[in-house]
Amino acid sequence: MHTVTLNGTRFQVSEDPDKLIADFLSLALSDYYINQVEELFTPDGEGIDDLYGDVNIYAYRARHIDDLPEYISKSPQLNILENEVWIISASGFCYEAQPIILFGDELRQIIKEAQKLVKCDRLN
Repeated sequence: MHTVTLNGTRFQVSEDPDKLIADFLSLALSDYYINQVEELFTPDGEGIDDLYGDVNIYAYRARHIDDLPEYISKSPQLNILENEVWIISASGFCYEAQPIILFGDELRQIIKEAQKLVKCDRLN
């Protein structure tokens, strides 16, 4: 399970070497998405495909085997028909990050942790 902290205005997430989840959280909890983020990541939610700075961040639910990144698409333990699998990936000039796979409950938990941190930060 990933843990989320807030360092000033920047999210830090455990087991996030490329800072992709942190960037995703910054986008998902931006003024534009903050009021709809929970709806976007329900099991039937549409996720996000948007720019964060000069990087395009994609967070989407895998519904077909072709939706999975190549490095994991052959994994027999990852059954997308029986599990709610979400992919977070990004692309941009000079930006390299391996896509991250999260199950729906974990993704929503990470978002909730980040929301609490943002709410506490705004109160202080």
